[in-house]
Amino acid sequence: MENLTPSLRAFQRLIVEEPLSVFKTAITVSAQDQGKALLLQEWEDTLDEFAEEVKLISQNIKAPNRLLECINTCLFDDFGFRGNHADYYNPENSYLDQVIEKKLGIPLSLSIIYIEVARRAGIPVVGVGIPGHFMVKIEGLGRDIFADPFNLGRLHSRSSCNELVSTLMGRPIELPEKAFEPASERSMIVRLLMNLRTIYLSGDRLRLGMETCERLLLLQPKEPSHYRTRGLLHYQLGESYLALRDLTTYRDIATRPDPEADAIAHIIKALRELVSTEGTLH
Repeated sequence: MENLTPSLRAFQRLIVEEPLSVFKTAITVSAQDQGKALLLQEWEDTLDEFAEEVKLISQNIKAPNRLLECINTCLFDDFGFRGNHADYYNPENSYLDQVIEKKLGIPLSLSIIYIEVARRAGIPVVGVGIPGHFMVKIEGLGRDIFADPFNLGRLHSRSSCNELVSTLMGRPIELPEKAFEPASERSMIVRLLMNLRTIYLSGDRLRLGMETCERLLLLQPKEPSHYRTRGLLHYQLGESYLALRDLTTYRDIATRPDPEADAIAHIIKALRELVSTEGTLH
């Protein structure tokens, strides 16, 4: 991707770091999208304070469910973190600095904080992206134990996870083994950006939506849907050549059926005519 903006170059540097830090990347995106200074160390120090509290009450505790309960006590009882059920689609629920400051978030952002605090406290918690929701889990005693940070850390078994997803989907669901595998750091960042992109575009914040598309393409340069979305954004913004480039790329590399394929083809045809006409006018 050529001619990257300074913010995109900063993002690109983060996603090639080893190990990739979801927290650091998410905090950077939050600062960029709000036009704020990046106060990374300040937020790192805050999470260290949360982790110290967890360490204090989890000393000598070995049982996985009890360790999760210690984290829950600190984050939800003592520090007051909550799922923002009332204003779920507010972008601040995905801005990690705002989530830490206001103690309100969505499943993914609260899970990122939960995982970071657990890691700093020496407790092996990972993220799990079950359909329609995001949770965390700890392994122990031959089974997984899950916690739902969006709902005050409520503990779940695999069976109750199936019940939760069935409720969300409105039909009986039996999740496959793969659904319970730990989410990779990269997939968590993609999920965060997809959430933000949806919010920005639904609120006609097109430039922020475009910036988010660019980040997604840095993470997943071979994902057809990102070219489709960016191409349609360029089209809305009247950027004919860029729209044609992206939508043509999408058409050429798409592997899944698109119910709007005819509409996309029509736009490509119109853009070709427009670009050709514009070229003759210069």
